[in-house]
Amino acid sequence: MKKIFKQHDEKNHGYVNLIQFDYLMTQYCKVGEDDLEVLRNFFDPSGTGQVNYREVLNILDDPNLISSYPVRDMDYILSEGLKK
Repeated sequence: MKKIFKQHDEKNHGYVNLIQFDYLMTQYCKVGEDDLEVLRNFFDPSGTGQVNYREVLNILDDPNLISSYPVRDMDYILSEGLKK
């Protein structure tokens, strides 16, 4: 998943815009629209239109953080989406 995020980080700053984020989450992690909105709000709480993908990867890698994560399909994202 890290490689995929880096491919979409055109300026190599560690961020993707929300359009890219939505695409990556729906295409590679099979996140539905309801969960996608939750993810957008979680990873871009101030509404900057940018998502720090390192934060996304850190949360997905830390089992302690995942248990409190408000997305219904997080198990699927971890088991299938991160394999890519």
